[in-house]
Amino acid sequence: MTTTREQLAQIYQHSQVGTMEEAKDPGEYDQEGGMAKGQLKTMIDAAQELHNMLGENDNLPEWVQSKITKATDYIDSVRDYMKSEVSEGPARDRLLKQMDKASGRTQADREADAKKAAARRKAADKDLADFRKKHGMSS
Repeated sequence: MTTTREQLAQIYQHSQVGTMEEAKDPGEYDQEGGMAKGQLKTMIDAAQELHNMLGENDNLPEWVQSKITKATDYIDSVRDYMKSEVSEGPARDRLLKQMDKASGRTQADREADAKKAAARRKAADKDLADFRKKHGMSS
């Protein structure tokens, strides 16, 4: 499923519900939310434009691939951190529902993905144990 710019914007807007509380040095934090929102809007626009430029079989220079990989990793890390800040309770539930609505996913989809991931981990553990046994290695 391709995520549209509007869907990304919706996910972002919905993720802003609630507040992130942490011990803060008053001099360190000053209206960064507005700055971050502006930067994220620029990222959404740039990502959508790049997405529209690329064909499935386009070859890209290695440095371009590297920059896209780094950008993905960086923004994914920030998202994971922010999601962990609302990892329990009503704020988490509200965020997940909003993300599901924007992406078209459901709680059942998440549960099915979790079951598949658990099955893959179990199969990988069995493969590793079989390999170790075959080659006389201890676990």
